[in-house]
Amino acid sequence: MGTKKRTFTKEFKQEAVRLVESGERTGSEVAQSLGIHQSLLSKWMSASRAEGEEAFRGSGKRTGIEDELWRLKLKNKQLEQELEFLKKVSRYFAKDPK
Repeated sequence: MGTKKRTFTKEFKQEAVRLVESGERTGSEVAQSLGIHQSLLSKWMSASRAEGEEAFRGSGKRTGIEDELWRLKLKNKQLEQELEFLKKVSRYFAKDPK
């Protein structure tokens, strides 16, 4: 039988990291009390330091910067389509009506 992968909420991870960073308990104490491996806690701490509030987004969720980039690319594509349409219209009306 396969084992089910455990998932943890953003709040759970943030609290675990906070306990270690506040100096209340060591990383190994926190990991042991939560029933997780210390290397997993270390990954959470690294992610928290690197990404701050953007850490622990969940799978498939974009950061603020990634979301902004996605919206800008979408807007750019829309503007390119509008420009192409305007070019076609201007060529049509620019034709000599002979």
